[in-house]
Amino acid sequence: MVFPAEAVCAGQFFLTFTRMNRLCQHQAYATNPQDLTTLVNLLIMAVVVLIFVLIISLTQIGVRAQRRFEQRKARELQGAKQELDRQFQISKQELNRTLTAEYEVKMLQWRQTHEANIRADAILRSSAVIKGRVSEHLAPYISFPYNPRDARFIGSPIDIIVFNGAEEGYIREVVFLEVKTGDAAALNPKQRQIRDLIQNKNVVWREFRI
Repeated sequence: MVFPAEAVCAGQFFLTFTRMNRLCQHQAYATNPQDLTTLVNLLIMAVVVLIFVLIISLTQIGVRAQRRFEQRKARELQGAKQELDRQFQISKQELNRTLTAEYEVKMLQWRQTHEANIRADAILRSSAVIKGRVSEHLAPYISFPYNPRDARFIGSPIDIIVFNGAEEGYIREVVFLEVKTGDAAALNPKQRQIRDLIQNKNVVWREFRI
């Protein structure tokens, strides 16, 4: 590739060289001092043009070399970045697999260690629930303070409603009765709300006719 400045200098050098050639072919160049001076001037001009061309060429070569170096450096940096990204993704996947495997091993060990306790606790809880439900149904027949025939089982949110005296033909009171097994058993929030409403006499009788 020839740059415009180089082309101009090359043309100037060619023109100077042509003039020198013509002058040397002239028969009287040795006896005419003016022609000799012109020849020397042309030689000096040719040397200057040649040096200028060389300087420009070297400068352009340096610029091209620097540009190619920067391009190559950018390609190498991009390649290195892509390789680092690839290695990071591989390391990340390997770390995830390792952590997952360790978690599964730890979880398996924990299950093997505590599985018996978990099953025993589940059995105890299930037994307590079953015992409580059975007690709720059998309460009217086991040391029950009211006539079992007056009791009506609801189950939720209150276990039993007792219409005290209904069997005798005269209902003296309506009792909301919650059955609990053991001293540690406590009312749940909804049952406590119902208890408070009854104790505060927030009980309403209404009829719904269809």
